[in-house]
Amino acid sequence: MIQKLNKNLKITSSLLKVLSQLIRQTDWDIIGDFKSVEKKFIEQGNKEEDVKKYLNLFKELKDKHRIAEEHRDIDVWGNKPFKDFQTFVDTLSETSSKTSIKKEPHKKHNIEGATFVTENEDWIVYLIDTYIGSDLLGSRNWCTVRKKNLFESYAKNNTFYYILSKNKDKEDVWYKIALTVDYKGGKYFWDNNNKQHLSLPSSLNIPSFEMKCLVKKKPSDLTPRVQDLRFGLNDDDNRDDYALRASIKRSRK
Repeated sequence: MIQKLNKNLKITSSLLKVLSQLIRQTDWDIIGDFKSVEKKFIEQGNKEEDVKKYLNLFKELKDKHRIAEEHRDIDVWGNKPFKDFQTFVDTLSETSSKTSIKKEPHKKHNIEGATFVTENEDWIVYLIDTYIGSDLLGSRNWCTVRKKNLFESYAKNNTFYYILSKNKDKEDVWYKIALTVDYKGGKYFWDNNNKQHLSLPSSLNIPSFEMKCLVKKKPSDLTPRVQDLRFGLNDDDNRDDYALRASIKRSRK
């Protein structure tokens, strides 16, 4: 029994040594990659202190998992102009982390996928540019938050604004409000519990802002109308709904 344990310990010790060597080698490889890229950026005519500063910022953002997988390879950046690398690092540094946004969504943030519109003492309003912004700021009761494909489908012909309360409880029906504006200027609201409204109570004290649709093209027959948006339905429900309306349109031709 003791001999078996000793044998297992020796195997475990050997594996740990191998892993340790691999980790050290990986660290040296990474250091080597950064040194190589540093040299390339300096050879482009950039100041050494600026290059080192931005490479260190990149490392910090990478260690904090702030950089998407497709942008993490420093060797790829080494084949691009240093100015592009600077712009990327600056933009990411100024953008709030997902953790801070989800922890305090009703504070003003520089958010990827959303543009700050206005605020008052009770509310903050964002224009939702991409699904990333919708996912970070919206209610989990809305399918445009839970389903990327549905957001992108609706966004082809509708503009989204998310109106977030600064002081209401998370369970409050007005904690989060989605506003959609269609290409004809039609406005529709959804509360935090996914109920549709054609207008909002004036007592809410929503800040005034230009509620406009930024989509200029006319929607296709198969793209859902904004008034047909069903934030709470699953994909199968929505597909059935689209198919039904498409068959009705064909029968009328």
